[in-house]
Amino acid sequence: TFVEVEDASRANTVSYTHLTLPPRLTPSSDGIKRKELSRSDEGVRPCELMIELKDIKQVYFIGIGGIGMSAIARFFNEKGVKVSGYDKTVTPLTSQLEAEGIEVHYKEEVDRIPKDVQLVVYTPAIPKEHKEYQYYLQNGYNVVKRSDVLQIITQSSLNICVAGTHGKTTIS
Repeated sequence: TFVEVEDASRANTVSYTHLTLPPRLTPSSDGIKRKELSRSDEGVRPCELMIELKDIKQVYFIGIGGIGMSAIARFFNEKGVKVSGYDKTVTPLTSQLEAEGIEVHYKEEVDRIPKDVQLVVYTPAIPKEHKEYQYYLQNGYNVVKRSDVLQIITQSSLNICVAGTHGKTTIS
């Protein structure tokens, strides 16, 4: 699918390409499609994950206290999804999440994590040996990185993204 955007200030047309890949294949930086990692390696990649935003009723965040993770947690919370998570320490961000009705705990305790989640989001800042992360991986849950959740959020909507070194604020 091609989307053409006209740049009136330069009187030309810029084309963008949206590429949808079959499950278990993804582009790499060199353009070669490679098989995805298995669940035991890194969780499930979004192109392998066949879940739509509308089907997510409960989501769990491992490392919910970062600026990116807390923003995504708020997004889901505002959409009426049940949100909970773990973080290592209490911070102003985690306190605000709790004030907004999001349950946050601060110790690695598998007994405290929800078992009926459709999606588990983790930050690469957590160690691979993290008990909760390992539980979800070993028990077949949909486990994705924070950055990959953005694909799930945006795949069912029209998105206009502004990127680059200069002029983003001016254009926005």
